[in-house]
Amino acid sequence: MKVHSIKYFNDGGVKHQLNVGPMSSKNGGALRGRIVGCSVASRRRLRNFLMQNEGMGGGSQWALTLTVKFCASPKEWRSRWVKYRQAVIDQSIPLVWRVELQKRGVPHLHCILWGGESTCEVLRVKWLKLWGVENDPSHCEHAVSFRLADGGWYGYMILHHQKHLDGQGNSWQGRQWGVVNAKLFKGRECQSWELNEYEYNHFRGMMDRLLRARGRKKSLPETGSWDHVGGDRLTAALCVERSRVWYARQQSKCPF
Repeated sequence: MKVHSIKYFNDGGVKHQLNVGPMSSKNGGALRGRIVGCSVASRRRLRNFLMQNEGMGGGSQWALTLTVKFCASPKEWRSRWVKYRQAVIDQSIPLVWRVELQKRGVPHLHCILWGGESTCEVLRVKWLKLWGVENDPSHCEHAVSFRLADGGWYGYMILHHQKHLDGQGNSWQGRQWGVVNAKLFKGRECQSWELNEYEYNHFRGMMDRLLRARGRKKSLPETGSWDHVGGDRLTAALCVERSRVWYARQQSKCPF
């Protein structure tokens, strides 16, 4: 019988996997081709990383949006980004970044970092200094930060992932997202359950109804693996428990 693994992460992410086991390499170790656009698989890997990991060292979660007013060439922009990334490494700040192209063709960065307000402000000003516009008020809007709370880090990044549906953010060539100071991340705490095929189908039906009742347009997908934002630990645990009780009752009715 199939075994379904359900994991609930503290900040609201719920992940499902069917017949969890070791994964093999898809490309057999061959060299990776040129990256053009952010694929569905790449977006899923980013969602999974954010769902399952968090920056260490305490502090709050901050969103940081970085861009430039003038159209820099890709070579110039990458050069400034390399210097900026090194500054983040030197200051030991855990950070996740995602790049996209604006309609005017200028690269645009969305970052999530962990630290205090002063830490975030240092990185915000550092970006402006790299472009030599730290004293120009008209450029302040090109380095904007705000604090995230209650799982906002996840929704913030997912929101910007949806831009590819509008023809944005899907034409940048090269790495689409990455992690700076990977050693400063740790796995998020989660609660997990294992369900058989019958229990899982009952669980999924209950979760679908609850999600629709809360205004979600899409229910859980029917594929072997999915993840979503929303819900809470009590909701997931309650659905699991009721599904197990339901299955036990069905078993008790069996005459054999």
